[in-house]
Amino acid sequence: MMKKLSLVLSVVMILILIGCVDDKPTTRLETPTNLKFEIATLTFDEVEHATSYIIIAEGLNAIVNTNS
Repeated sequence: MMKKLSLVLSVVMILILIGCVDDKPTTRLETPTNLKFEIATLTFDEVEHATSYIIIAEGLNAIVNTNS
């Protein structure tokens, strides 16, 4: 009885893991353009479909949700 239960639970776990696989290919978005740095503010043109931006500069890593 325990072996059957273990087998059923194992199959269920495998099916759950298979269902979690993301089949959508990752789309790389364009790099922001028209960067300007004025008085401690970095601004740039928005990138279509971007929800956030990762800013990496001189040891600083920041995730921002706007383009300024």
